[in-house]
Amino acid sequence: MREAHAGTGYDERVLCPEGPAPSEAEFVLLSYLGREFVDGAPWDAQNHWQRAYKNGSFAIVEDFVTSDVGDGKRVKIHEKKKSEVHSVGFGSQTDEVDIMYDRSMEVPDTIHDDAVSATGDSTGHATFDFQLNKDSLAKQ
Repeated sequence: MREAHAGTGYDERVLCPEGPAPSEAEFVLLSYLGREFVDGAPWDAQNHWQRAYKNGSFAIVEDFVTSDVGDGKRVKIHEKKKSEVHSVGFGSQTDEVDIMYDRSMEVPDTIHDDAVSATGDSTGHATFDFQLNKDSLAKQ
């Protein structure tokens, strides 16, 4: 936002949203909701795909393996994710994720995530389970 002040030029100000940041569970779920998450991914001949991000603050490596469940509409995806954060108070986290993905709607039907984190001498464990209960775009 820029505000003009008579005779002084411009005083620049930045406005930040007042809403809270996504929760850890929301952040996990949001990463799977991109269109063509499965069909647009660069799968290799072994039904494997990898995403990796790295900078001075963090490194994330995600390995995906897919298998057809036999009905032609859904596919099972297993993800193993390793995250390392290079900031004060955090170390690493490993996630084992199983996703049942609906090819026709391009969204996950279920996601099960087991996360294990390690910081210094302490470890933690969290489990996230998501299930699509109602699809507003499904044909009635």
